[in-house]
Amino acid sequence: MGEGIEMLDHATMGRAILDGAASHLSQTITKFVRYQHAWWGKAPFGWVKLTDHQACAGLDAFAAKLAAADAAVRASAERAHPVQPASEA
Repeated sequence: MGEGIEMLDHATMGRAILDGAASHLSQTITKFVRYQHAWWGKAPFGWVKLTDHQACAGLDAFAAKLAAADAAVRASAERAHPVQPASEA
């Protein structure tokens, strides 16, 4: 009939995030993760692979906008609080 629901447990996704194989939607929005060329949503019991193509396209577009915003915030913070090399400290 239809496709089954694909899920991952929290430990598996946590390792993928720590290893850099998965990434959050943004620095502040962590309920959605991009992993293995797909979007996953956080649930109480683990992570559910999202299969709705429109929703995934929307997350792709939103992720691109948020990445630009995150970069701007990082750049602003670095300008406000520049890190001095250890030899100058």
